[in-house]
Amino acid sequence: MKKILIVDDSPEIRLLLTNIIIRKTGFHVSEASSVKVAASLCAANRYDLIFLDHRLGISLPLLKL
Repeated sequence: MKKILIVDDSPEIRLLLTNIIIRKTGFHVSEASSVKVAASLCAANRYDLIFLDHRLGISLPLLKL
C-alpha cells in the first residue's frame, strides 16, 4: 500500500488532505505538525509522497532524508 506523509502546522489542513486522500485513494496517510516530527517519521518509515508546507521554516533537513 502506498504511504503518504502530510506535514503542516494547521490541523485543519492536515485533516482536509487526509480525508480527501483516504476517501479518493485508500492510501495510508501519516501526519506531522512540524518538520521535527516529520523527520522522525521519515527516519522510521519510507513514504511514496510527502506534502510539505513550505512555510514551516527550514525544511531542508527533511528533504535530505
